[in-house]
Amino acid sequence: MILSRHTRAHGRLSRSISTFVSINGKPASNPAAASVSIYDESFQRGDGVFEVVRVLPSGKPRALDLHLDRLVRSATAIDVPLPARGDIADWITAAANTGGVGSVRLMATKGASKPDEYSKPQVFVIWQSLPLWPRTFRLKPLIAPWHPAGADGWVAVKWLSYSVNLHSTRLAKQSGFDDALLLSKSHANIKEKDSLPGVTQTDNSIEQFLDKHVLDGPNFCVGWTKNGTLHFPNWEANGLLQSTSQVLAVKAAKDVIQMPVSEGVYKLSEAIDSDEMFAMSSTRGVIRVESVGNIDMPDVSFSDALANAMDGVANDM
Repeated sequence: MILSRHTRAHGRLSRSISTFVSINGKPASNPAAASVSIYDESFQRGDGVFEVVRVLPSGKPRALDLHLDRLVRSATAIDVPLPARGDIADWITAAANTGGVGSVRLMATKGASKPDEYSKPQVFVIWQSLPLWPRTFRLKPLIAPWHPAGADGWVAVKWLSYSVNLHSTRLAKQSGFDDALLLSKSHANIKEKDSLPGVTQTDNSIEQFLDKHVLDGPNFCVGWTKNGTLHFPNWEANGLLQSTSQVLAVKAAKDVIQMPVSEGVYKLSEAIDSDEMFAMSSTRGVIRVESVGNIDMPDVSFSDALANAMDGVANDM
């Protein structure tokens, strides 16, 4: 197979139909036929939670406890009933052992709005192969108007409904980019004017976004290095979903690379003034950011070193 400049061989060629599905811990005899009731609130409204866990070459789910912690936080925040944590861990591990290198997706639904209707809460556990990702990312800066950005009373939840996230990726790709870099038009913890005169989401120039705050990607976190320090947007201060990959990266930087880490609230102008920027997630690993808008980002080859250090940390967890 010949790979283009912008292709990364990562697992199988594409996300395929799963070879393993369990529903409430019971393996489905025909994974492709697994289904959810049309009366389930999570199907009708997206009011449920999910997690995606990478499977290591050893067959072990990567950082499983971190994912379970986040799952419980999300489910508690929106009143999604969950089975015992130990049972969920067993179901994810069974899928990982069956499928091998890839990812395990867990989806927890609420069931029907009335208990006597046709659907009860369910937990689907699905093994999937890893998709192909580019070797580098070109990111389009986009305002995320739906984002609470640290507003009081909002808890970051890994909702089943990812429509706005997916639409952000669509908008970026329509402009010739690989994905979006989400920004906050104003920050709840930093008082500033909420209006955005002259800002258009279709303009690829970066100048209009320089004073906006960096959040994350539609389904990945972002970080960068500057003068020997690793920087990330702080998930609590920015009202973000905690990234398990970011947790691993911070630990790898401190314990393996011996590199200082700073997590805070950053403007885009600070992020692009960096030595190297990267995106990361459970399925992506670490991918260097080639450009943000019309600005080319430098390459100091740190991304590969960070990815290797994270793999070592993950194997020990």
